[in-house]
Amino acid sequence: MSEQDLHSFQSVRKFIAEMAEKGLGEAEQEQRLAILAEFCKFAGRTPDQMVAEIFNVETGKYHKRNFYSDQVRRFSTQIPGPWSAQTARGNVIRSFFIANGRRLPNEKPDWL
Repeated sequence: MSEQDLHSFQSVRKFIAEMAEKGLGEAEQEQRLAILAEFCKFAGRTPDQMVAEIFNVETGKYHKRNFYSDQVRRFSTQIPGPWSAQTARGNVIRSFFIANGRRLPNEKPDWL
């Protein structure tokens, strides 16, 4: 998915607006968007599909929350490095969902 394609999704535009509101610079935003693009490819879904799938508006209940939590965990552990670096990568995806009004639980370290 190209950067231009990524910007065409409503959910990504919300995410960009949220990052800008928090004062993140353009370089940081681009880095986070690159991670989001990687995750979309990893999950095999578009950003808008993920936001739509995780929460059923009609019933007001989360669906596929465990699926996406597991996907984020698997995606994060693909990179070598300490737990904190892997979790920071996963937190980018969690912040994408939060910017779109959806929530994924935070990852707990193995020692807890």
